[in-house]
This record gives sequence, C-alpha cells and structure tokens, in this order.
Amino acid sequence: MPLLSIGCCGYLVYQLPAGTYLLFGGWLLLALAVYLLYSRHHSRLGADQGRERAP
Repeated sequence: MPLLSIGCCGYLVYQLPAGTYLLFGGWLLLALAVYLLYSRHHSRLGADQGRERAP
C-alpha cells in the first residue's frame, strides 16, 4: 500500500504544469534567503567571534 501511495503522489506531481515548478523554485529561494539572512543576524554562535576566551 505505501508503494502504491508513493506512486500515485509521484504521478500527480509529474502532471503539474511547468509554471508550478518555477513558482515553487522562486518561493524556495526566497525562503532560503530570508532564513539565511535572519539566522546570520540573530545567531548566538557568531556573537563570540572577535572575543578572546579566558583560559
């Protein structure tokens, strides 16, 4: 049953128009840019850079 479900979903995705894939790619890139820019600005890991650690 799981293989049949995967096959049916794959068929439905295959039948989507090309514009759908382009829109999905655009939204994916936009979301990735927002995620990376937000995480770079709000990261706690990078806050210690430039400071020397006490032994």
